[in-house]
Amino acid sequence: MLHFMTYCIISLRLIQLKFKSKANEIKNQLISLKKITAIFILLTLIYFIHIIVILVGGTHKTTLLNIIIYCDVILFIGLILEIFKYPELFFFNKKFKVSYIQSSPFYLNETDKNSIPNNVYANIENKINDMKKNRDLLINPNTNFDVFANEINENKYHIRLYLKYNGLSFMRLKNEIRVEEAIKYLESEDRLKLDYIAKKCGFNSPSNFYKIFKNITGYTPSEYENK
Repeated sequence: MLHFMTYCIISLRLIQLKFKSKANEIKNQLISLKKITAIFILLTLIYFIHIIVILVGGTHKTTLLNIIIYCDVILFIGLILEIFKYPELFFFNKKFKVSYIQSSPFYLNETDKNSIPNNVYANIENKINDMKKNRDLLINPNTNFDVFANEINENKYHIRLYLKYNGLSFMRLKNEIRVEEAIKYLESEDRLKLDYIAKKCGFNSPSNFYKIFKNITGYTPSEYENK
């Protein structure tokens, strides 16, 4: 079980990976990631076969177990070799020199404001500021990124870059506006029901409202109201 859980933990580390591929290195990256993924899958299958063989037993038990162990060792060596190619996949960036990390094909470049034309940047900023004042669009639960982008009327790629440069995502922006609107209701003299506030602020359910509100403010709606 410890053997299996170790592979699971490492695979989760890979799943959490965020990378931006450089055009001339995409192929090598994908091949390496596919190899690592295939090895994890095979090791998982071998683990279950190993357990089944132990449970079932029989005259071929020892031979099968030996074969399984040899396969496991071979796959593990293959995994180690792949890790040596791109150790930054498995370890924190602080363990490497900055020059090495920046040269890595998995290095995520910081969003550069200059990659967005000035007039486009200004237009996106103005449109989003207008949305923050007139909040109906962002409060509407049916507003998705496509609706949001159509309202701004700029390239979706530039909109995402703008949000990223400002430390935002569409959902983060939308949730912050909805929470700000909820705070207005909570701070009013009228003691409105929280379910009513959640609905008025575009949350699909009270539980979703409580979760997002606490994530942004650090308080549940009830705690904030009492505070």
